[in-house]
Amino acid sequence: MELLLVATTEVEHWEPTNAAAVLEQLTLARDWLREQTTVDDVVPVLSQAEAIRLLVQKRDLGREAELAAAEIVRRVERRLGELWSIARDEGRTITNSEAGKMGRGSPAPSCADGAVKLRSLDVFGNHTIRSDALKLAGVNDDDFEDAVKACREAGVMTRAAVVRQVDGRPAKTRSTRNEWHRRKRNLDPVRIVTESLAALQGVAAGLALIQPEDVTDTARREWARDMRAALTDIERFRKGLARP
Repeated sequence: MELLLVATTEVEHWEPTNAAAVLEQLTLARDWLREQTTVDDVVPVLSQAEAIRLLVQKRDLGREAELAAAEIVRRVERRLGELWSIARDEGRTITNSEAGKMGRGSPAPSCADGAVKLRSLDVFGNHTIRSDALKLAGVNDDDFEDAVKACREAGVMTRAAVVRQVDGRPAKTRSTRNEWHRRKRNLDPVRIVTESLAALQGVAAGLALIQPEDVTDTARREWARDMRAALTDIERFRKGLARP
């Protein structure tokens, strides 16, 4: 059986007759998602996973099938959260400061290697899904599986239910060598530091032109939180540079 998530033209013609067919798709999805290494690999299948969930619900195949279909969506969201975090750490996502300077329809800025940076709304659709996906991605595999199991036993596999289960669990330990490095991409540390410093100086100059009270967007608290996280990482790196 082929995984419907990557055979997108087949979803609308899929005719599942029992829960077993949906459970098989769930198994295939779990294996496929583990193999994906970039956001671009996974982002197209989020809407397809949701289409499968709605189709199974429409076919009225029973609660087990509906839970399995919803679990596929949750696993796609979590993998997107994991891959987004990696891309963000590598400077491949649009920062809030960059987003604030972009007008409607403006082209996305580029990375140092010329690749177009990822836009949050293009990946997740809205900030709530992104926030929840990052929460699901922020715990280790065992804790996520425990959360999914608890939701399965409770008969509720909504995103909010799974997020509630993972809340309060220990954060995932971040490896010093992430998936980007395991792909053996050749990085130029001097170029990265030089270009990052230039970008930081540009950000500082831009923010110096306004005051916090000038910002009225409803996302201001989220931006403040993201800034704090970014500044923490920057300060950690700066201290490392300053050591002899």
